[in-house]
Amino acid sequence: MKLRRLQSLQLDTTNDFEKPRDLRLKRLSGLENLSRLCLHGRIDNPFFIINTNGLPQSLTYLKLVRSCLSEDPMHVLQKLRNLRYLWLLNSYTGKTMECDRGGFTQ
Repeated sequence: MKLRRLQSLQLDTTNDFEKPRDLRLKRLSGLENLSRLCLHGRIDNPFFIINTNGLPQSLTYLKLVRSCLSEDPMHVLQKLRNLRYLWLLNSYTGKTMECDRGGFTQ
């Protein structure tokens, strides 16, 4: 959280066999300059993604790979007002995702 000027962050916990391991994440919302975030691995705290305070509003690019989210993340992700690129690869284990009218303004 002391890296206030950080603009891009990629965390990868996959092992040599491409199996995801747990990402132990805390709130990143304090990283006000973070625009690119790539997370490869199981998010051990799903509240991180489903909580509006978990991610910074400055994000323009978000890539989640093998996150194993069981709750629909769209109701929070659609509120990231600067988000232009969203990539979910094997990240959601649920059946449906729902976005509100007017979500994803960019």
